[in-house]
Formats: sequence, structure tokens, C-alpha cells
Amino acid sequence: MKTGKALKLYEGDAVQPVWSPHGQRIAFWAIPLRGGQRDLWTIPSGGGAPVAVTQDPSLDWNPVWSPDGRYVYFSSERGGSMNLWRVPIDEATGKTQGPPEAVTFGAASQVHSASISRDGRRIAYVSSEAFVGIRKISLDLAQGRATLDPAAITRGSSALIWLTVSPDGRSLAYTTIGAGDHPGMVREEIVVSSTDGSTRRRVAASDSRNRMPRWSPSGDRLAFVSDRSGAYEVYTVRADGSDLQPLDPAQQNTFYPVWSPAGDRILYDIREQHRSRMMISPWPKGERPAEDVTVLPDADQRFVPVDWSPDGALLAGHLEHTRGAPGGIAIYRFKSRDYQRLTESGIYPHWLSDSRHIVYAEENGKKIFVVDTTTRQVRTFPLDLHGNLDSFSMTAAKDGHTLYFIESDQEADLWLLDLP
Repeated sequence: MKTGKALKLYEGDAVQPVWSPHGQRIAFWAIPLRGGQRDLWTIPSGGGAPVAVTQDPSLDWNPVWSPDGRYVYFSSERGGSMNLWRVPIDEATGKTQGPPEAVTFGAASQVHSASISRDGRRIAYVSSEAFVGIRKISLDLAQGRATLDPAAITRGSSALIWLTVSPDGRSLAYTTIGAGDHPGMVREEIVVSSTDGSTRRRVAASDSRNRMPRWSPSGDRLAFVSDRSGAYEVYTVRADGSDLQPLDPAQQNTFYPVWSPAGDRILYDIREQHRSRMMISPWPKGERPAEDVTVLPDADQRFVPVDWSPDGALLAGHLEHTRGAPGGIAIYRFKSRDYQRLTESGIYPHWLSDSRHIVYAEENGKKIFVVDTTTRQVRTFPLDLHGNLDSFSMTAAKDGHTLYFIESDQEADLWLLDLP
């Protein structure tokens, strides 16, 4: 703006904003606070109410305006795989003038990052194929060495996330992401497999998003998060997929379940408009009420709970900052009810068996890090990876030296398409 004054147009999540050709509106994609559905929106550039461009279960992102302002092009898997689509739109009001139309068809890879020529006759885009595999590391702190197992446990094109290893070290649980039973439906299922990849079974499957599985200390159940009720809630299920139970139906918009070392409580994060807070519910469900956990004093920060220390004294997690400042690994002390930041970067930490050292990674990296919670010393362990380590999907076994993680890599081509 000419005055240099900042104007907040949208309250909440908003990604990839793009100006319309005549500067009237801004298109973006967003995930509502109390849901998991990713949709496209436009909003007047001078401020006003947002208008939905798409509003269905399909995953929609990467909006791009046509030069004449008559269409918004975007990436979507509403046809079964990620392709380019467009929707006719009135630039002045943001109202759509018809249903979405497919621009590319039947691509086995992911089509995204579109850019339209100034004359509107051509569109350039990237077609990429992602490969995902589960890998194993042997960590030796005494020798300062992290040895990567040369063979991948699994490798394929299906997206995986939220990996966790069972207490006995024999099984892995994770979320697979794919197309649902209906057009445009995203299906996130929780799968349990053996640590050598030889067996595999679904334990939480529905036309919904089932995320963040965590093994109980006894290894007989999994806690996870699902939006099958319409809002995210914590559930538990037996490791064979039976006896599905909501943890606390009165609490919605809940994430990141963490079992206590004794298995008698489950901590989880409740996301609210501007911040998050944590609660601890008893397990099995009994007469004891849920407990509040002290909220971070900084209103601009969120603490993401990840792992309860084996001795029960500390909670490890990472910090998120709403104003874009560095996050980093942090711990919460149950006795003193306070937080301590340990590092300037890193996410999704896990305790080693000594309740003193924490292992973690950085986003899209090729290293793992170990921080000593007493001295705050950080040690770095490079890995010889072809792709990148998914830092949200690393997990530590109870033996204190075996780690599992998800490695992802991509192959891509650039395409140019003549538009009709």
C-alpha cells in the first residue's frame, strides 16, 4: 500500500497468495482451523469477506490466475491423481461461474507449480514423481557414529508419514496417504508393518484422515488422531484394528497424542484460534478428570508435544512461532511446570532410553542431531542419503540405539502445454 501500513486480510491459515490480473482480489489456499480440508479462496485486496473457490474433500493448492482474470488454475487430485484444473471465476466478486475443469489428464506423477504466459496461450508446469522409503539407523553415541542400513525396508510412490516403532522393536506404525473411495476423497490410513517390511495390515481405515499414530507402552494399542467425526479427535485402537474408542469426545480439534511411560495417561494438544494448550486424560477412561498442562508464556509460540521421557519427568517437543521466528527443540518439566528451549532449530524430537539425550532432525535434511538435555550440547551425525530425511517421521526404539525414519526423493520434468 502507498502508506506502507500493513493490512491483515485473512485471520488464520493462508498459503500461496497470488494477485488477480487487475489487482482486485488475492487467491490462496487454506486449511480451516477446525478441519483438515484444503480449499481455494479469494479475498478482496482491500479487505473483506473471503469467497470459496473450491469447497469439497479434494486436495487443492497452487492457485494461478489466467491473464484475463476469467479463470483460476490450480493443482488438485480430484480426478484420482494430481493434475492441473481450472475453474471459471468472476474476478470482481470472486464467485465461480461453473464447476472445475480438468486441464491435464491421467498423469501418474504430481502436476504442480504452474505458470501461464502473458498472452494466456501456454502454461508451463512441473511433473514430478515422489519416492518414499523407510530406512534404519544404528546410533552409537559412545563412538560418535550413526550407521545407515544400506537396504531400504520399503520403497514406493505412496506417501507415508508419522512413523513410530513399537516398544518391543518388532513393528512399525505409520500413516499412508492416497485417494479415497469417492472422487476427490483423500484417504489417510494407519498401517502396522513388521520392522523388516515383510508383513503389513491396516488398523485405522476410513474415508477420513487418520494421523499421528503412537504405540502404548505395552504395545497392545495405538493412539491416533482422526477427523472421522467431522473434527479432529484422539482415538485408541488395538494393534489388530479392533476396539476403536474415542479418548474424550468432549475435546475436539485435538492433535499429537503422547502416552505416559506407565500407559495410564494420554497427553494431547488442543489447537485454538491463536495458541494451543495441552491436556492429559486418564487411560483407561475412569473417574479422574483431565488435567491441564501449563501454557507457554509467549502468546506467539506453540509447543508441539512429541515424546514423554522414559523416567516420566519430562516432555519433549518442538516450538512453532506464529510470527515466523525460529522454533527449535524444547522440553516441559512436569514437576516445575515450566518450559526450556534447547536448540534454535529442529522438529519432532524423540528420547533415547537414558531420559537425557534427545534425537531429532531438521526439515528436509540429511543429518540427525542429538542434544544433551543437561549440558545442551548438540552433536551432528551426517547420513549418506540420496533424498531427504522426513523430520516428522523419525522414531527411536526402546533399545536406545536403533532409529527408523522415512526418506523421500523426487524426479521431475518441466512441461509446456498449449491452452485451448
